[in-house]
Order: sequence, then C-alpha cells, then structure tokens
Amino acid sequence: MKIIKPEDFPIEMSSENIDILASMALEDVISEEWREITFNILTDEQNTLINNRISEIQREDSKQRWSSLSPKEQAEEKQKIEESMKDQSTFIGNMGEPETLEEFKRRRGYDPRGSKYDK
Repeated sequence: MKIIKPEDFPIEMSSENIDILASMALEDVISEEWREITFNILTDEQNTLINNRISEIQREDSKQRWSSLSPKEQAEEKQKIEESMKDQSTFIGNMGEPETLEEFKRRRGYDPRGSKYDK
C-alpha cells in the first residue's frame, strides 16, 4: 500500500492523494505518519475531503457485502435491523461505565470532582 509521509507535504489534494490518505486512515492500526498528518498538517477542509472519501469507501464496502449475501441471509439481516429498531425502550450505551459517584470511586480509586473529595 502506498503511503504519504509528513515530510511529503504540502501536496496537491488530488483524488489519488485523497484515496491514499483515506486508506491510511482506514488501516486497522493507525500509523504514526497518519496521526502526524491528520492532527498537525491537514486543514479542516482537507480532513473533510478525506472523511467524505472514507464514508464513500465504507458505503461501497457495505453495498458489496450486502450483494454478496444470499437472499436468506439478507432477510435475516433485515429482520435483525428491524428488531433492533423496534426495541428502543432500553438504552444500552455507556456499558461498563459507573452509574453513581460511589461506584466511580470504587472502580477508579479517585473522586472525579477532585482531590479534596478523595477519602
């Protein structure tokens, strides 16, 4: 895979370079080069271009995955989605996070309000 290094900047934001940067962002393990580029070199507009390309790539991958499923698998997938959309009564976000101040102190060992409350 081709990469762009921080020392290669400034570069023209051509579609080829945007594709390279998007593929760098989509790697399973984010490289130090990508961190340096995205946090310290790219402007907000350039990051937006790359993020839009990432979204396009993910949509294409999703469509390709969907078309590779058999009709039976597609029906099962649709059913799972519909069931999860119907049951919106329970919020299961923030799983594993402490719900109370006492639980937070017990798990983390300190008071989030500051050291003067630690006892």
